[in-house]
Amino acid sequence: MRAGAIFDAALREPLAESTRHWSQDTADAVSDAQAAGLAGLRTEPLDAAERLTALVEGLSERRLSGSLSPERARELLTGAVDAELGPRPWRGGRECPRRSAAGPRTPGRPPTRNDPRPS
Repeated sequence: MRAGAIFDAALREPLAESTRHWSQDTADAVSDAQAAGLAGLRTEPLDAAERLTALVEGLSERRLSGSLSPERARELLTGAVDAELGPRPWRGGRECPRRSAAGPRTPGRPPTRNDPRPS
């Protein structure tokens, strides 16, 4: 749809509105994570949200076109989230351990590279 909006002006505003909502929802999740002590406070939530959602779009395009495996896309996205939000804090100041393949998924988060289940 985004590529079509380049040539069809009627698609631009609905697409822009959808993108604004997605970015704001993501920014709200970043703010919630910051308030809970699960993300660094130096990150501006909306800036991080726009960078991450743009990355998701690019990774999705590459994955769907066969240029990138789903596993590699997940790995890159996980690295970007860590870079944007900082190491995940855990009790006692230690970094949060990665979930094992048998562990449950966190709602709203993409599966980690250790999660063999399809997304």
